[in-house]
Formats: sequence, C-alpha cells, structure tokens
Amino acid sequence: MKTIKLKLIIIYLALVFIVMIVSGTFMLVRTYIIQEREAEEALRAFANSVYHRVILASSDPSEFKDALVALYPQGGMVNISDTQQDEAVRITSAMQSNILDTSGTAIASSTFNEGSKFSNSAIIAALAGNDSFITSSDTDRETFLFKQWMNYTFPVKDQGGNVEYVIFVRTSTENIARTLFQLGTTLVFALFLALLLTAILGLLFSNTLTVPIITLTKKMEQGNLSQEIPVKSKDEIGQLTESFNNMAKKLNHSMSTMVSDKNKLEVLLHNMTDGVLAYDVNGVLVHANSLCQELLRLDDIGVKQIEKVTFPEMMKLLNSDITDIHLLSPDMILESTMSSGDKFLGVSLNTYGNKYGIVEGMVVVLQDITKHKKLDNMRKEFVANVSHEIRTPLTTIKSYIETLLNGAMEDAEIAKEFLSIVDSETDRMTFLVQDLLELSKFDNNQFNLNLEMIDLNEMISQVIKQNSILAKNRYQEIIFDKPTRTYLIEVDASRINQVLGNVLGNAIKYSYDFGVIEIYTEETEKYYRVFVKDYGMGIPKEDLWRIFERFYRVDKARSRAMGGTGLGLAISKEIMEAHGGKIMATSETGKGSTFILRFDKYIR
Repeated sequence: MKTIKLKLIIIYLALVFIVMIVSGTFMLVRTYIIQEREAEEALRAFANSVYHRVILASSDPSEFKDALVALYPQGGMVNISDTQQDEAVRITSAMQSNILDTSGTAIASSTFNEGSKFSNSAIIAALAGNDSFITSSDTDRETFLFKQWMNYTFPVKDQGGNVEYVIFVRTSTENIARTLFQLGTTLVFALFLALLLTAILGLLFSNTLTVPIITLTKKMEQGNLSQEIPVKSKDEIGQLTESFNNMAKKLNHSMSTMVSDKNKLEVLLHNMTDGVLAYDVNGVLVHANSLCQELLRLDDIGVKQIEKVTFPEMMKLLNSDITDIHLLSPDMILESTMSSGDKFLGVSLNTYGNKYGIVEGMVVVLQDITKHKKLDNMRKEFVANVSHEIRTPLTTIKSYIETLLNGAMEDAEIAKEFLSIVDSETDRMTFLVQDLLELSKFDNNQFNLNLEMIDLNEMISQVIKQNSILAKNRYQEIIFDKPTRTYLIEVDASRINQVLGNVLGNAIKYSYDFGVIEIYTEETEKYYRVFVKDYGMGIPKEDLWRIFERFYRVDKARSRAMGGTGLGLAISKEIMEAHGGKIMATSETGKGSTFILRFDKYIR
C-alpha cells in the first residue's frame, strides 16, 4: 500500500465487507430463528390436528391409520373447527406423523412405519407427560441422503392423567436450509456487488482527495510554482490547495529573490579583483572564483582544477599552519603575506559560525598586493634617494666650510675655490628642492597651466637653439627637418619648453661625442608626434619601464656626475599628462634611444 488512494479504497472495502458480514450473519441467524419458530408452531398445530381429527375422532386405535392418512389432502388445508379455536394448518409432504404407544412403538404412521420403535429424548419427555421439541438427523433409506428433522412430541393422557399415546410429528428442515441458502446466496451476491460499487465509489471519492495532492506533489517535484492549481472544492482539500497556492506564490518570490541574489553573488565573486576560497567545517571546498587559479599560479605546478587541491595542501601553499577548522574560534581573522611567482599576495583567513557560536567554515581571501608592494618599495627608494641627494651636497658643503674654518680662509685662492664648490652644491640642492616642489604641485593638483596657441615646430626650433651650445661642446649635430606646415597646439608654452628641453638635454648627455641627434615630427588624424632619436648608449630593457620613476637612474654614478637629479623625466611625464598628452620611449642597449611625445591637435 504505497498510495493513499489504495489505502482509502482498501479501508472502504474492509468497512463494507465487515458491515455486510455482520449484517448478513445477523439476517441469517434471525431468519433461521424465525423459520424454526414457524416450524415449531406448524408442528404444534399439526400435532393438535392429529389429536383432534384422529385420536378424538376415532373410537378404536385401528382407525388411527386411515384417519391419519386422511389428513394429507393434495396441497390442502386442514380446518379444525371442532376445537375451541379456528386455526388453519398447512400440511405438506415434508411433515410426518406417528402415533406411538407407551413403549414407543408406532401404532399408526403416515410413512407406513407401523410397528417401528422410536426412541429419542422428545419421546422420553412425552412419555413422562411433557411435550418437547428436538432436532435430529438420519439417512433416507431410499435415497441414502442425509436429512435433518425437527421433531415434536405431544403426550395424550387418559382421564386418570396417565400417558396413553404419544403423538410424534416431524418435518424436514430442507425448506429452512433452502431458505437460508437462498438468503445466503443473495447476501454473497449483495456483498460482491457492494464491494464492486464501493471500489468504484471509493476510487471516485479517493480521486477527489488524491488528485489535488498528486498535482501538488508533481508541482513540488517539477519545481513549477508559477502556475496555480484550480480550487475545485471548499473542503479541507480545497483549503489545502488554496494554502499551497499562496505558499507557492511566496516561495516562488523567495526562490526568485534567492536565485537573483545568488546570481549577483556569483557575478560579484567571479568579477572581484580578489581571489575567494570558501571551505566548510570539514575542509571541503564549497566555492572558489576563477581568479584563485591565476593568483596562486596553480598551472605552474600542474594543477588544472583548484578543487583537486586538498585543504592541508592549500594551507601549506598559503604558508599557514592551520590543520583543522574545528579547532579555530568563531570570527577569527588571520592575515599574512606570501609571494607567488613574481606576485605578492595578501592572505586573509576568516572563520564564520552559526548563531550558537559554532564554527561552520572558513573563507580565504587572496589579494594581489604586488602593485602596493612595488609602490611601497618605490616610496622607500624615493625617501632613500631624496635623503642621499640632499645629504651628499650637505656633506660636501660642511666639509669645505670646516676646512675654511680651520684656516683655509687665510689662503685667498683656496678659499675662493672652496666657496665656488659650496656655491655649486648649493645650486644643486636648490634645483633638487625646486624639482621636488614641482612634483608636489602635480601630486596635489596645485599647478596652473597658462594655455596658449603655439606652433609646435617653432617650439622645437627654439629648444634646439637653447641646447645648441651644449651640443657643440660635445661636437654633436642636431638634425631637424622642419615641416612647412604649422602644427598648432594649445599648451602652456613654458611647460612644454621644459619637457622638450629635458628630452633633448638627456639625448645630448647620453650620446657619444661627435654623435647625431635626430628630431622629426609626424601628423595623424588626432595627434602630432615628436620623435627625439639619439645613437648613444641606450637603455637596458629591464630598466626602460622605470625611467619615468622619480630618482630612477640607469647609471647612477654617471647621472650624478652629469649633474642630473633623476627627476627630469618624471616631471616631463607629469606635464605631458596634465596636457592630455603622452611621453614614451623605445631603446636598444648600445644603439640609442627614441623618445616620443604625443600632443592633441588643436581643432578650430
């Protein structure tokens, strides 16, 4: 019995079966009692008829036989009117009558059994003066069939009160058995008919109960919560269906909200710039976004899927000594830093728990701090460079002043030479401070650009003239094929002059004597480009991307010897970006460098 429909039908069938069996048994028993009572009344009336029509009507016992046979007309009724009551008795062939003497021997018999001796408890009771009913059974001598009889004995007494004769009548219970059999057959047929009707009605009734439930179950299995189930009744099933429809609406809304939140969370996690790993309390990975694979460089160690890395292996990879999440306390945060190839990662391990304070898992957040690490290193290097750049001239100035104070002032020529060096170092410090102040203004957006319209080619020619003496001192040639067209740009002329001067000055400084420096321009749809190309020592590839950093020098000793502060290109980059332009460089060691300045066209 796996379904409620089958259970309901079986319950209905069992109930009807029990009711039919109980009621049928009661009817059979009641019918048998009635039939037996009617048979007793018939036998008593029959015995009474024998007494009045045979014994009282006959003067001699020899006449009993004929009188007894005369009581059996063809389907007739014997009317007893000579008694004090009028009673109609129906005598059938199933009734047998005998008149016995005091020894139990048949004097007269309707079955030609005269001389036969009868003995049973009813006859004994009659001989004792009491009428009696009993049932008995025997086998028919002619048909050899088993028969059951209902016997009645009635004592006939003389005037002295002594038993003179015994009227012994009996009738076959075949009619009773037939009646009970027919009734039983009817009841069995009614039982099967009732069971069939009950099964059909039970099926129809159970459908009214189970169909809505089955529909609810299928909807739950399919997850189809958007379609309402029609309410076909106002009973408990209808109320259940209506309640489910209301619940389905709320659940569907909740599911939609959960799916939406889940999708948002998935998109958020997979588009984060940080790697996220989530473990349950047993150390099983429950979530990992795609960035984790890249940050941890698992491909380098041959791991294609992060799910294959066990929790202990992951903790070892993250330089953590955690072996069991159960041993951690809720809301505990552990932070550390690790290196992964050429990257630096910030690792944050956070445990989370339920409302009872029990740890349920751990979240690992991986943050790429390579840029911050490099910026921190650059900051430290910048501070060290500033300290060095300032300390060097101060040391020089102090040593020369101490020398002068210790007596060198007495020699005018030496004093003049020392003061000249002090003046030179002071100028060097002044330039350094001015450059730092310049960069500080750019960093704090405190600079002002006095924009004006200029011709870029004229500006280049002017800068070449300003640096021509420096180039001639090193026997260098500056080549510039000035275009005939005017390249109009809107810039702060003094600032752009400073940029061009820095770039050209560096080209002169880092080119060999008797070298050539080429300057040329080109025009595109949106920009003007200026190319400053030298054939000097060049810049190594590993240093090229850092030349615009503050205080960065490829050859520090030579740069200082040439009087550079290491801030020129950094300031040039800030100026170009402030104008919306760009400065770039290409170089090859031993073959020279090319600096490219890009300016926006002025659109009339």
